[in-house]
Amino acid sequence: MAELRSLVLVLGDQLDLESSALDGFEPGADAVWMAEAAEESMHVWSSRPRIALFLAAMRHFALALQGGAARCTTRGSGHPAVT
Repeated sequence: MAELRSLVLVLGDQLDLESSALDGFEPGADAVWMAEAAEESMHVWSSRPRIALFLAAMRHFALALQGGAARCTTRGSGHPAVT
């Protein structure tokens, strides 16, 4: 595996391949890290279906990044890591 140039933290409001967080992103040199923090779903009231949809969107985004050969790791919410 090549040396890591940049680690990009992607937050829940940046689930877009055109996000400025990914400007200059190079799949072979950079990696993405995303966290599913339980505290975030408790900080502001949200319904369970909304939380489930949000977490599913994060997981699908991680898979989309991997489909483009990006290194992506997610952590949290008792879900196995996607790497």
